Amino acid sequence: MPSVVPGRAHRSPWATRRGEVLTRLRLDFLCLALALCCGTAAAGTLEIPLPGLVGSYAAGASRTLTLDLGGPVDSILGVSIRWAGTQTSGLAHGDGVERPLNEYFACNGSFVVVLNEGSGINAFGGYAPGSGAWADTATIEPWLKNSWTFLQDGTCTLRCEFDPNSFWGAVVVSLPSATISRASAVIEWASPVPVEHESWGAIKIRYR
Repeated sequence: MPSVVPGRAHRSPWATRRGEVLTRLRLDFLCLALALCCGTAAAGTLEIPLPGLVGSYAAGASRTLTLDLGGPVDSILGVSIRWAGTQTSGLAHGDGVERPLNEYFACNGSFVVVLNEGSGINAFGGYAPGSGAWADTATIEPWLKNSWTFLQDGTCTLRCEFDPNSFWGAVVVSLPSATISRASAVIEWASPVPVEHESWGAIKIRYR
C-alpha cells in the first residue's frame, strides 16, 4: 500500500500520469498553432539588378528588357526602381540669350517606366530627376484597374524611356539628355513557405 505523508495531499499515480498527458497535449497544440501561424507565410524584399537600363539616353531614347524574379511569387505587395545617374538640361532662347530650358517655363526631361505582359500597360511609373546628379527610388503602380497578378508568374517586360517633355515660351536649341549609372528593381512580396516537408517531431523540437 502506498505510504501517505501526514499533512500532505496524496495524489494517485493515475492522476499524475493524466496531468502529464494533458500538459503534453497542450504543448503539442501550441506548437501546431505556432507552426501554422509562423510557417505558412513569409514576406521579404527582392532587389534585382537591371544592367540593361544603364547607359546614356538622348531625348526619346528607350531600353526594353525582361524583368525576371527568378520564379513565381504568390503575392506582389509593391514594385519600385532604385537608380542613380545624371541629367543635362537642354538649351533654348527666347530673348536672344541661350539659357537652360527650365528657365523658359519648360520642364526637364523625365524617365517613364512601363511594365507589361503581352500588349498594353499593366503598371506605370515616372520620375523627373532634374539637372545634375541624382539618386532616388521611383514607385511603380498598377495601371488603371490592373493589379500585380500579371507579375506573379515571375516575369514581365520592362520598358524605360527618357521623355524630353514639352516646352513653352522659347525656341529650343538642344533637348535634355540623361545617363543611368545604376538601376535595380525592388520587389516587395509575400509567399507561402511549405511546412509539410518537415516532420512533426522536428516542428515540436523547434518550439520547445
